Amino acid sequence: MDRNQLLGYYTSRPLVVSIAAKLQEPVANHLQIGGLAGSADAIILAAVTSLTTNSHLVILNDREEAAYFLNNIENLLANNHPLFFPSSYKRTFQLDDSDNASILSRAEVLSRLNKSSSVIVVTYPEAITEKLLREKIWSKILITSCRRKIIDQIS
Repeated sequence: MDRNQLLGYYTSRPLVVSIAAKLQEPVANHLQIGGLAGSADAIILAAVTSLTTNSHLVILNDREEAAYFLNNIENLLANNHPLFFPSSYKRTFQLDDSDNASILSRAEVLSRLNKSSSVIVVTYPEAITEKLLREKIWSKILITSCRRKIIDQIS
């Protein structure tokens, strides 16, 4: 059985059809599905994405579980490439040790979310709890910081 047959089987299942219908409603819906074994979660998401045009955010327990799930989704979906939203830091709670590749990956995900209406983002709690500053806010912080330095130098 190839992946198209597998996804075709799941897209016709009543549970998957009802999940897709719920996600297509104009009111924002949050779903949590439990009790699945193996790669069933990835298969169900792949089937749901073939029935919907929405973006999907998948939050898993940790980085390793998210990477494993991402690999499963990438293998199931040939033309819809999911995105990984990692933490900016190499190790949790070591805020002075940032990872440039992860920062670039985060920027790519945010850029794709702004441009596209149908994106799958896979992440984990540590990554989504990091603050993201808007450019206007960041420029205000920089201007305030520069003003304080100038005032300190004058005093």
